[in-house]
Formats: sequence, C-alpha cells, structure tokens
Amino acid sequence: VSRLFYQDRLTTAESVGNRVALASPLGNGGVFSIDSSPVGPRVRRALGSSRVNDVHVKIIEDLLAELDSGEAMTGTGIRVAVISPFRGQARALRKRLGDRYHGRGVEVTTSHRAQGDEAAIVILDLTDAPGLPISGFLRANNEAEDGARLLNVAMSRARHQLYIVGAME
Repeated sequence: VSRLFYQDRLTTAESVGNRVALASPLGNGGVFSIDSSPVGPRVRRALGSSRVNDVHVKIIEDLLAELDSGEAMTGTGIRVAVISPFRGQARALRKRLGDRYHGRGVEVTTSHRAQGDEAAIVILDLTDAPGLPISGFLRANNEAEDGARLLNVAMSRARHQLYIVGAME
C-alpha cells in the first residue's frame, strides 16, 4: 500500500512487529482469498444501480460463524469490518447478519464510509461476479482511479487479517 499509493512515504510502526497473530480457520497468515467462482455467484442490481451478490452474503455469514466459533473473535476488543464497494451489498449483508453480530464488534459498511477507520479483521467483499459487466471498482487500471483508491481504503483498514471474497474467474 505504501509503495503503490503513497510513493513509500508511509512507514510501519515498530509496535506492528509485536502484534500477536490471530487464529484463522483458513490457516496461518494475514491475507486470505476466498474464491466464490466454484459455487456460481451472480450479481444483480438493487437500490437502483447498486449491486448485490447473494452467494457472497452467504459466504461471509459462514466465515463470520467460523471466526466466531474459533479463537479469532474471542479476544476482547476484536473489531471486524465487513466492507463492500456497493451500498446494496452492504445493506444485504446487514439484513442477513441481523442482530446476530450487532453490538459484538462487527460493522458492515461501504468502502467510502470505511475511510479513516481500522479493524482487527477486515472482510472485503468485491461483490462483482457474472450477471453484470464488471464495475468501475474492479476495472481501475492505475492507482489514481477511484476504484483503485477505494480498494486501497478497504484493504488498508485491516490491522491483523484481511479476507478478500471474490469471484476470481
């Protein structure tokens, strides 16, 4: 992030090296990719022009359940941010997760609203999949475009773990 978006002007604080790794149901590491392609995701329009991907909503619900049943979310103060570039998808996620995670440190938001915030765990829902042409969010060709900047915002909010949910095909 520092090299691509900030010309290496950002430096990592020494305290980052002392962080204790959080457990993950997907193995060791800090960045995880979850490919929804094998289960046939489809994206559709909602809220006028916004996008919704019901398969991704289910994947994220299942991932949160796994994180919740393991060690990742059991620590005090563990915040989880579920981020999508689309208001329609954020709304579908909030509706599906309902009261299950309300008040438990899980926040669902859009890339636009995530700016300036951090969470121990970030689940980035790319949302795009077959069904509609790929959005400008994922079509960005350079770091100056809005899509690339919003992707940077979403990914750089993670303090410990980043899960990227997408139709990787």
